[in-house]
Amino acid sequence: AHITSPYWSVVDGDCPLDEDGCVTTPDYGGSDYPLDSACIIQILNFTGYLDVITFSTESGYDTLTVNNNVFSGKKDVQGEGEGLHGIVPTGVIEWTSDY
Repeated sequence: AHITSPYWSVVDGDCPLDEDGCVTTPDYGGSDYPLDSACIIQILNFTGYLDVITFSTESGYDTLTVNNNVFSGKKDVQGEGEGLHGIVPTGVIEWTSDY
Protein backbone atom coordinates (compact mmCIF):
# COMPACT_ATOMS: atom_id res chain seq x y z
CA ALA A 1 0.00 0.00 0.00
CA HIS A 2 1.21 3.48 -0.81
CA ILE A 3 1.26 6.05 1.98
CA THR A 4 0.60 9.47 0.49
CA SER A 5 0.56 13.11 1.56
CA PRO A 6 -0.09 16.06 -0.75
CA TYR A 7 3.69 16.34 -1.17
CA TRP A 8 5.07 12.82 -1.52
CA SER A 9 4.17 9.16 -1.50
CA VAL A 10 6.03 6.24 0.09
CA VAL A 11 5.76 3.90 -2.91
CA ASP A 12 7.94 1.07 -1.61
CA GLY A 13 9.23 0.04 1.80
CA ASP A 14 8.19 0.56 5.39
CA CYS A 15 9.05 4.19 6.15
CA PRO A 16 6.13 5.77 8.03
CA LEU A 17 4.48 9.04 7.09
CA ASP A 18 3.02 10.93 10.08
CA GLU A 19 -0.04 13.18 10.25
CA ASP A 20 2.14 16.23 9.55
CA GLY A 21 3.52 14.68 6.35
CA CYS A 22 6.95 13.86 7.80
CA VAL A 23 8.67 10.69 6.59
CA THR A 24 11.01 8.85 8.97
CA THR A 25 12.85 5.56 9.08
CA PRO A 26 11.01 2.77 10.88
CA ASP A 27 11.41 3.03 14.68
CA TYR A 28 12.66 6.65 14.48
CA GLY A 29 12.70 8.11 17.97
CA GLY A 30 12.93 4.69 19.57
CA SER A 31 15.51 2.05 18.86
CA ASP A 32 17.88 1.91 15.90
CA TYR A 33 16.39 1.70 12.43
CA PRO A 34 16.04 -1.87 11.14
CA LEU A 35 18.75 -3.70 9.23
CA ASP A 36 18.26 -4.50 5.54
CA SER A 37 15.50 -1.95 4.99
CA ALA A 38 14.69 0.27 2.06
CA CYS A 39 12.14 2.92 1.11
CA ILE A 40 11.36 4.81 -2.06
CA ILE A 41 9.58 8.13 -1.68
CA GLN A 42 8.10 9.68 -4.83
CA ILE A 43 8.04 13.48 -4.83
CA LEU A 44 4.59 14.70 -5.89
CA ASN A 45 3.78 18.39 -5.43
CA PHE A 46 6.55 19.43 -3.06
CA THR A 47 8.12 22.76 -3.96
CA GLY A 48 9.78 23.60 -0.65
CA TYR A 49 13.02 22.40 0.88
CA LEU A 50 13.79 19.46 3.14
CA ASP A 51 13.62 20.29 6.85
CA VAL A 52 16.03 17.70 8.26
CA ILE A 53 16.09 17.54 12.05
CA THR A 54 18.66 14.77 12.54
CA PHE A 55 20.71 12.62 10.19
CA SER A 56 23.01 9.84 11.33
CA THR A 57 23.61 6.53 9.56
CA GLU A 58 26.29 3.85 9.44
CA SER A 59 28.79 5.70 7.27
CA GLY A 60 29.32 4.13 3.85
CA TYR A 61 26.73 1.39 4.37
CA ASP A 62 23.36 3.01 5.07
CA THR A 63 22.38 5.76 2.65
CA LEU A 64 19.82 8.38 1.76
CA THR A 65 19.83 9.44 -1.89
CA VAL A 66 18.32 12.83 -2.77
CA ASN A 67 18.58 14.32 -6.28
CA ASN A 68 21.12 11.58 -7.11
CA ASN A 69 23.37 12.71 -4.23
CA VAL A 70 24.17 9.99 -1.69
CA PHE A 71 24.29 10.96 1.99
CA SER A 72 25.73 8.66 4.65
CA GLY A 73 27.18 9.06 8.14
CA LYS A 74 26.57 12.10 10.30
CA LYS A 75 25.90 15.32 8.45
CA ASP A 76 25.46 18.91 9.46
CA VAL A 77 21.75 19.24 8.88
CA GLN A 78 21.50 22.99 9.31
CA GLY A 79 23.14 24.22 6.16
CA GLU A 80 26.93 23.94 6.15
CA GLY A 81 28.89 21.79 3.73
CA GLU A 82 27.16 18.58 2.84
CA GLY A 83 24.04 19.20 4.94
CA LEU A 84 20.67 17.92 3.82
CA HIS A 85 18.71 20.84 5.27
CA GLY A 86 17.54 23.15 2.52
CA ILE A 87 17.72 20.75 -0.44
CA VAL A 88 14.74 21.00 -2.82
CA PRO A 89 14.06 17.35 -3.74
CA THR A 90 12.85 16.19 -7.15
CA GLY A 91 11.99 12.74 -8.52
CA VAL A 92 12.50 10.15 -5.80
CA ILE A 93 14.24 9.90 -2.44
CA GLU A 94 15.70 6.48 -1.64
CA TRP A 95 16.66 5.07 1.77
CA THR A 96 18.66 1.85 2.21
CA SER A 97 20.31 0.15 5.16
CA ASP A 98 22.52 -2.93 4.95
CA TYR A 99 22.35 -6.09 7.08
